[in-house]
Amino acid sequence: MCYNKLYKKMLPYFLIIAVSVLIFTYQPSTSHADKPEIQISVKSSPDAQYSSSRKLSCVLLNSTKDYEKKYAFQATDVTLHASCHGENMDFILDTSGNLHESNGKMVELKPKARTELLNQARLLRSQHYGEPLRWSEVNELLPRLAKFTVIDLETGLRFQGQRRAGSSHADVQPLTKSDSETMKKIYGGKWSWSRRAILVQSNGRSFAASMNGMPHGGDGIPDNDFKGHFCIHFIGSTTHSKNNVDLGHQIMANKASGTLSALMMRLTPYQIIDAYFLAGHYRDQGLMSALMPVSSTNVTPIFSGDKIVKHRILEPAPDHVSELAVDIPVESCEVHSGTCINKSTKVFHLRRLTFVDAWQIENISQQ
Repeated sequence: MCYNKLYKKMLPYFLIIAVSVLIFTYQPSTSHADKPEIQISVKSSPDAQYSSSRKLSCVLLNSTKDYEKKYAFQATDVTLHASCHGENMDFILDTSGNLHESNGKMVELKPKARTELLNQARLLRSQHYGEPLRWSEVNELLPRLAKFTVIDLETGLRFQGQRRAGSSHADVQPLTKSDSETMKKIYGGKWSWSRRAILVQSNGRSFAASMNGMPHGGDGIPDNDFKGHFCIHFIGSTTHSKNNVDLGHQIMANKASGTLSALMMRLTPYQIIDAYFLAGHYRDQGLMSALMPVSSTNVTPIFSGDKIVKHRILEPAPDHVSELAVDIPVESCEVHSGTCINKSTKVFHLRRLTFVDAWQIENISQQ
């Protein structure tokens, strides 16, 4: 009897203690979420869903210098999201280790912080991208009938494939219906010849590569909902029919290895223009960003919606060509049912700072 009275008397206190315990238990996760930190991430393009990230201390942003002026800079594939000092900030890392906001404002870090940030970025990129092996090496590592995992660098979707044939590059088929379904999902639900940057993972290694998404040619795996094979190219591989190096595949294979900027430095102004139209065809914002400075705001848009654009490069006037600047006229049209309509000629103004820098599209104007 006395025990019951005591229990009723103490019950409110027990409830208060229980609620306090619950609040205390919940609190650490909340405070952890609000903990000041920087997340550094690597993605193959700004819109990619597949990324590699790690956490860094807000100390990196101490004693920075802000510049209101907008600077032209070469963007990298490294971004930072900082939740520091009560603010949420997003930055793009440049090749010198400085940070840039989306409005172009630059944040200069201390030398030690820049070095640390660049080191962290290098480590993260080595985890994110594949080995840039040439086809002659991969041909031995992935023999005929070898099975492997394909990872799309934009969506992060993955499926299993098998090399069935191919001497100049790999002719591959998805293993199962589920693998074919995943591959089709990567291409937005319809098969396409567009090239995509991928990783080919086998025996604990990851190789940089490029694939198209169109079933064609010989078939070999029954009941996988894929009538034919698709092609996977690696650095240095060529097409079977003409034995040509395909620019689109080489761009995507280099993108998959994180060496796209190095490839850009080797491309001629004419190849840069071809790459621009490939980027538009593939709807690849990452590639488009690599072809022009971030500050290029005067570019006349050529691509919109899902229209297909065909182009033809014309010869530039001799007085519009130098080692550091060239203006090249390009004729383009929209393709509808095999017919070119809305023809126009635009001038691509390409520039580079020195002989060893990559050509970039500074502006596109109407002729």
